[in-house]
Amino acid sequence: AVDCEWHEDLPARASYGGAGDGRRPGAPALVQLAINGGASVYLVDTLIDVCAAAVLQALSVDCVTVLGFAFGEDLTRLRLLCDGAQTFAPRIVDLQQAVMAKGLRANGGGGPPGLQATCARVLGTR
Repeated sequence: AVDCEWHEDLPARASYGGAGDGRRPGAPALVQLAINGGASVYLVDTLIDVCAAAVLQALSVDCVTVLGFAFGEDLTRLRLLCDGAQTFAPRIVDLQQAVMAKGLRANGGGGPPGLQATCARVLGTR
């Protein structure tokens, strides 16, 4: 599973050494990865160049399927790490799309359900 965190006001590159390298604002500052059914969880600081490159490489391997929820914005942000390259296209299973295909919608409407509501319904707490 993958989730990204970003800050809209992050400077072009707030590297630890203080020298900017021109990365675009809005790129993920933190990528959360869970592998092996959640047995291993990694928090990757993408402000460190080698970490950003490793995340992109790992997500691009043919045998890797990315599991996310409402993953479209995360994918857009991840592409900012590789200068917006549309060629970065990992295999993705978007759980929000999957539950919508099964008929689950937002409470009181026909729109997409949020993560909290989806978990509550799927786990039987609501």
